[in-house]
Amino acid sequence: MKEGKVKGSKVKGGNFTGTGVILSILFRRDRLVMPIWVLLPLLIFAGQLSFIGAMPDWQEFITELSANPLASAWLGPIVPLSKEGRNRAFC
Repeated sequence: MKEGKVKGSKVKGGNFTGTGVILSILFRRDRLVMPIWVLLPLLIFAGQLSFIGAMPDWQEFITELSANPLASAWLGPIVPLSKEGRNRAFC
């Protein structure tokens, strides 16, 4: 028997024979879930950007959040997004 052929079948091909059929079945099955997996990270990223744009005094917000013991226990130490914060977090 030659490699890539199934005895009695008329389909000729190599190692990827039937891959298109399998992918079309998977895409048809996941046509509702797949856009969620693509759009969800984009929406989260857009939300973060809008948070930064809507809150110009975010450093004050982080200071208030760090002063709250419950938030510190839940989130851990909050470091600023600057060189000083990086040095404080990793040193």
